[in-house]
Amino acid sequence: MHLPKNSGSSGVIIPALNESNRTYMYCLQQSWLSIIILSFLVFGLHGLFDLMLAQMPKDEFMQLNSKLGKLFTDLMPTALYIFTIPYYLHRKNHPSSYTESLGEFTKRTLLPLIVASIRTFVEIIIGLLLLIIPGIYKMAQLQFVPFAVYFSTDDKSDPLAQSKLLSKNTILVLLFVVILEPLLGLIFQAAPGYIFDAPPKVLPIVITTLKIAISIYTYSFLYYLYKAKLHSLKGNQ
Repeated sequence: MHLPKNSGSSGVIIPALNESNRTYMYCLQQSWLSIIILSFLVFGLHGLFDLMLAQMPKDEFMQLNSKLGKLFTDLMPTALYIFTIPYYLHRKNHPSSYTESLGEFTKRTLLPLIVASIRTFVEIIIGLLLLIIPGIYKMAQLQFVPFAVYFSTDDKSDPLAQSKLLSKNTILVLLFVVILEPLLGLIFQAAPGYIFDAPPKVLPIVITTLKIAISIYTYSFLYYLYKAKLHSLKGNQ
């Protein structure tokens, strides 16, 4: 992996995009089975929640449960790929020095990630309460938090502080990532018939699979952008 020492925006973004494009098929090869399983699982759980709601359509409690169930179901792919994609890419780029298994990696990083995620959530919520825009800015600033938890070599480094530092000069790109991924999800969800020529029963699986594919690319790009920014920071010190 060839990373630049130039800390300017274009000096890290273009190489990160190039690396993401180059390794995207590798990510798909490593996770194709989980993509299929997740697509059918999400599709099945959505159908189950719809069926439960159909049994009691006027029950407000059931309506709330159905919405919450679908929300948490949609988060399942993200919860998986926030671990697996950075792990596979890091192992690919450091084959001789990185011997940790996926299980060991998850066990080592799960608790620190939960703590950092709670702190991230609190900061974002506070920002959203301040007229929304500060919250969206916080989302962009804290995109590197999981990677700082996983791969920082400084045990005393604060993941949130490191993410804010590394987000400098690339905040517009991170804002684009924050806005674009959910926007594409909404477009797929709102107008599937206009976008995909597929039977209605197959559409949810197609949409879920595409969302997962987008998530994989997003985490791949953020991983390489994090590595490039970290490399640039160390090169300038």
